[in-house]
Amino acid sequence: MSYSLTLYSTSPAWQAGSPSKNVFLFVWLAVRAKEKRWLQRAAYLQTMSIAFTPLMPVFAAICTFTALILTGGSLTITEVNTITPTCITGALC
Repeated sequence: MSYSLTLYSTSPAWQAGSPSKNVFLFVWLAVRAKEKRWLQRAAYLQTMSIAFTPLMPVFAAICTFTALILTGGSLTITEVNTITPTCITGALC
């Protein structure tokens, strides 16, 4: 939805109206524009959280394995195969 000042300023009723009506219109449009920006940001944040939520267990497994290797722990392929499926399904993570 787009609000345009020209839509109201070309109307004879607004041109002949009092200045307080024009000030109210400008304030109202400014508030609505600010509200629209906040709603767009909230929608973007919601979209990102919905998109990244299923990936969190994978990131957790990668971080766990990286931390284990960096601290000098040993990691065999059998340990990876037993830990990874449970982390990805979210059973133990």
